[in-house]
Amino acid sequence: ESSVFVLSALLTGCAGGPDDETAKWSQNKLYVEAKDAMDGADYEKCVKYFEKLEARYPFGPYAQQAQINVAFCYWKGQDLPLATASVDRFIQLHPGHAMVDYAYCLQHGAGVRPDLTLAEEMYRRAIESDHICENGREEALYLLSVILLRDESDTSRREALKLLKASNVDG
Repeated sequence: ESSVFVLSALLTGCAGGPDDETAKWSQNKLYVEAKDAMDGADYEKCVKYFEKLEARYPFGPYAQQAQINVAFCYWKGQDLPLATASVDRFIQLHPGHAMVDYAYCLQHGAGVRPDLTLAEEMYRRAIESDHICENGREEALYLLSVILLRDESDTSRREALKLLKASNVDG
């Protein structure tokens, strides 16, 4: 079942027909355009470009980042089943990757892992990671602050407010 999904994604990504504006783009240009789409909240285009990047350059320097960014864009675009599938795929393919903590954060955000103690730990590790993009760090800061606001203690609430100020996340 999952191999059919992977094969389908690879074939779709490689199908750069005459109407494919990205057909002659370099790996770097495809990554930059996908990242710009992500930063501009154009999540449909973000997914499309990152999936093409991974399909065309599966062993390139951006392939693993593209996989996690696809999950992030599905999540931000409110397509939680595809976000969950993308995160699960990333975790299965790269269990020791530096972004696994962030992948678990996305799982929590998509409602797959409701354990708040575990989620808090994952968000903290993701925030401290050198491998997380700024959008991901801001989302992790925001979501961690939401968890902390559920706590009744003044210390947790003060920390949550500090994290909210640092997150720059709308919403």
